[in-house]
Formats: sequence, structure tokens, C-alpha cells
Amino acid sequence: MTALWIGTMFNLGDLATRFSRFFHWIENQR
Repeated sequence: MTALWIGTMFNLGDLATRFSRFFHWIENQR
């Protein structure tokens, strides 16, 4: 259970990082 929760947290962190990079890229395109 704990390992699964930790894995989910890591996945969320990865998604957040990808989202921030994506928005940063959009800002640079303008």
C-alpha cells in the first residue's frame, strides 16, 4: 500500500514537472 502511494506521488511530481515545462515552452513561443 505504501509503495503504491509513493509511486503515485512520484507520478504526480513527474506530471507537474512536464506541465510546468509545457507551459514554459508555450510562454517562450510567443
